[in-house]
Amino acid sequence: MPSSAKLSQLDDKVAKARLALEALEQSRKDELKRIEDKQREAEGLVASIIGHAVIAACRANSSLLDSLRPTILESISKKSDANRVTRLFDDIAAG
Repeated sequence: MPSSAKLSQLDDKVAKARLALEALEQSRKDELKRIEDKQREAEGLVASIIGHAVIAACRANSSLLDSLRPTILESISKKSDANRVTRLFDDIAAG
């Protein structure tokens, strides 16, 4: 049977391991949040770039640009709907 001192040492080691595990878990959560923030930022940039490309493509047809301008600007300002702006660009490219 282990002595009281050995049990105390084991308890200390377990406590330290728990603290290390908690720190590791917090670090993982912080990194995941940072990645999600970067992903949202990248999606916003993509939506903005696509929106500007749509505007450039529409310059040759001012009535088309005028009809799409509110939707394009709304999509760019939200910076969250790259697929919607992409579909607009595809519709314009299709004719």
